[in-house]
Amino acid sequence: GTGKSKVIQTITEYFAYKRMKYMLLKVAYTGVAASLIDGKTTHTITMISQNDSVKPISDEARARLQRF
Repeated sequence: GTGKSKVIQTITEYFAYKRMKYMLLKVAYTGVAASLIDGKTTHTITMISQNDSVKPISDEARARLQRF
């Protein structure tokens, strides 16, 4: 619709051009959206399971998020 994937693709190409693609983290809310941008879901990145009850974020997940 609005060109969001094209913007993400352009940003990805820029990071690749600058040889910094390893610094780019592409995240989407759904698996379909993540696959369209060659990214990960927010649940995967934060290591949250849909089956978990509400719990505080793990130290590992917190550390991963703070790196960004």
